[in-house]
Amino acid sequence: NLLRGEPGSSVLVEFERDTPEAPTTPDGLFRVELKRKQVRMSDVKLVTYLGERRDVGYINLAGFNALAGRQVANAILGLRAHAPPGGLRGIVLDLRGNPGGLLEGAVEVATALVPRESPVVSVAGRPGRGEEVTYASASDPVRPLSTPLVLLVNRGTASAAEIVAGAVQDLDAGVVMGSERSFGKGVVQKVSPRSGGTDWGRARAPPAHAGARWR
Repeated sequence: NLLRGEPGSSVLVEFERDTPEAPTTPDGLFRVELKRKQVRMSDVKLVTYLGERRDVGYINLAGFNALAGRQVANAILGLRAHAPPGGLRGIVLDLRGNPGGLLEGAVEVATALVPRESPVVSVAGRPGRGEEVTYASASDPVRPLSTPLVLLVNRGTASAAEIVAGAVQDLDAGVVMGSERSFGKGVVQKVSPRSGGTDWGRARAPPAHAGARWR
């Protein structure tokens, strides 16, 4: 992609535009110089309120990057700050069509929703190839535990999204709703170094709820 480059560098772009303004080049094109910068896409695609009283928070989460936990936490804080008198009556986290992402992102999102020091997921390699590791929530949840929580899933809900849904259901921290089974791609991958400077990925055990039918 010719538009990509080092952050802080410049790129010259020429384009056509249907406008009465005079073009900036002799061949009838407009020319602008753009400054490149690093663009971080948010996995939280929509934050809004539902219901007649606008007292139910809705968050659409499309993936799990390294900042997904912080983005969900900020979304919840924003919903709480601008809720009507009486506070939020509930929170809906929409994981439909969420293909997953980073394991750490899933743990951090779950941390925003479940009680402190709750086990979120355990992963293990093949027998004799590594110990089982349990990831737990390390801080208090941003969501008040008295605020009802609903997670929406469908057949496009996979991997890290299934980890979050399974943790919420197992810990009785909320209700997971979906009319069909989730995708079932609950495989955790770890990149291990090899001699010669190359890396390889190793599949780890899937969570128990991969491909589960939710209530």
